[in-house]
Amino acid sequence: MPSRCVQLRRRHHDITTRHICQKGCGSDLQCHGPSTFSLVSKHPGPVTEFNFDVFCQHFLNLPFPSPCILSLSPVDFNEEFSALHGHSLMEQAQFLNDAIAYILSLYEDDRSLDPNLPRPTSVLILGHSMGGVVARSLFTMKNYKPGSVNTIVTAATPHMVPPVTLDFEISHIYNTIENYWIRGFLGPDAPLRNVSLVSIAGGNLDIVVNGDSGNIHNLVPQSNGFSVFTSSFPHAWVGADHVAILWCNQIATVIGKTLIDIVDANYSEQVKPLQERMKIFRNRFLTGIEDHVEKATYLSGRV
Repeated sequence: MPSRCVQLRRRHHDITTRHICQKGCGSDLQCHGPSTFSLVSKHPGPVTEFNFDVFCQHFLNLPFPSPCILSLSPVDFNEEFSALHGHSLMEQAQFLNDAIAYILSLYEDDRSLDPNLPRPTSVLILGHSMGGVVARSLFTMKNYKPGSVNTIVTAATPHMVPPVTLDFEISHIYNTIENYWIRGFLGPDAPLRNVSLVSIAGGNLDIVVNGDSGNIHNLVPQSNGFSVFTSSFPHAWVGADHVAILWCNQIATVIGKTLIDIVDANYSEQVKPLQERMKIFRNRFLTGIEDHVEKATYLSGRV
């Protein structure tokens, strides 16, 4: 049985997708929904993974033909139960760091890319369920390459507590990740200062992961991320169960348009700067009433 790294290399020789999509405790086949885009890059040229122009025209209502390419790579963890076993979660994080390094290395000698554009140095990760926890744990691993991940969007991810605690290691891993992320935004040279994290929860329809466990307000400053329920997505307004959050058309459309908006191949990070990124996230995922409520609460507290 070949190792998972070998399997990834074979997949990349067979198809031209070159980016990471992080899945948790499931199958890489889940990435068929448009909400499971991962790293996004804008490079002119034909799309060989799927008919992206048709996707943009019919699903996202974008101009035809499309001016950019979305490249994605599903990560197959062989349906390991990382939610139940801490050691499996750490193995997946280590593998994902190696996969990201390998994928980025493919661009170093790719002559098909526009020579006027910088080579990609980082990826965007969309993680479902425990895949979001694996994505956050990347930064705590020894094989993490600084700057290789700067944008994470999670769907139905239990950020606060593990869904089930069956061993001590899973609790220890959660504590390690939490401590790193709380301190990672402190100081001018903080390792997470340019990282954005958005946590999307399905609400009461998700009986697998409690919506409150997706709250990241105590982990990430508002300048770098926020939590949101799908029922508050503008033009969606629907809740979602643990699986439907990946393929629900209303939700997938909002997420797909958002990922397209934040990418910019003029930067080596392949996404817009942090402030622009967060502005796009808020415009797409939030209603705008949040700022008014926060301001009213602040003013009432001063009275």
